Amino acid sequence: MKSLFRMNRIINAILCFCSVAAVQTVELQAGTIPEEIQKQIPAVLNYLNQRQLKNVGVLKFRVKKPGEKVSSAVGPLNSLLADRLEVALILGNPFDADQQINIIKDASSQVADIENANHLNAAGRAVLFGPEYKLAWGNETVKADAFLTGVVQIHEDRKHATIGILCFDKQGGDLEKACPLIEADLDPTTLGELGESFVLRGAFDGGAPQLTFKQSQERKKNDALTQTVRVKTGQNEFPLMDDSAPINLEILYDGRPVDIEFRNGQAFVMEPREGQEVQMILKYSDLAKRRVGAVLKVNGENTLYRQTQRDIDCSK
Repeated sequence: MKSLFRMNRIINAILCFCSVAAVQTVELQAGTIPEEIQKQIPAVLNYLNQRQLKNVGVLKFRVKKPGEKVSSAVGPLNSLLADRLEVALILGNPFDADQQINIIKDASSQVADIENANHLNAAGRAVLFGPEYKLAWGNETVKADAFLTGVVQIHEDRKHATIGILCFDKQGGDLEKACPLIEADLDPTTLGELGESFVLRGAFDGGAPQLTFKQSQERKKNDALTQTVRVKTGQNEFPLMDDSAPINLEILYDGRPVDIEFRNGQAFVMEPREGQEVQMILKYSDLAKRRVGAVLKVNGENTLYRQTQRDIDCSK
């Protein structure tokens, strides 16, 4: 219980610091979360090398949204940030053999089947350093020296975020920061990965002014941020209820439509019984006069080929 209390205290301290940072840096222009994390890769690698931590895995990030508890399951973002950090560490690895870090392949998946493994308490963290893990390259297996993870604090305006990349090692200490806190702006892609809902106008409503590519991207970003807040606060209808959306979604259990409940800016359906056939049907609305690309994901996986990359990069 004492270790768990320490862990909660660390997380709370980071989140409190994030809240202060949000007030102090909101005027600064920042990049997206992946862009800003990328800038800190040299600092993370330096942190690991200074402590002689050679075999390192990256675990799922946790996310704190305004008014909600810290969660490891807000949407695809939890896993995607771990994947992106893992790839960035591989690409940023020094050429000097003495400073190279061995990156464990998809550590979250490998630790998922380890009994009592849990990086949120001391006993659970100790369990993680027993087994051997596959590396991101080659056939060698190694025991871990350390694991990285992170906490993402979404600011109240839902336009900005603060990220802490944390590390714990086999010596049994608590989690500590592996680099300075990261400030980032949210964009439409990240909002979708956070499980937020919004509808972007312009593709089907006609009469939109001609904009440069940069202007168009900036407008889409601002529209998405605004729509997300309005849906969350009940000022706008949820996208599945919006008659102007180009695509509608229908869910069936054993061939019968299931009612969708909307609350707090999210959509819910009752859990299917074991053995029930589940169907998800995408339907074009009358507004979809052009061909529309659609990605339908379940638990962060595309229903086509089980892809987990960004929606824009998935098969449609």
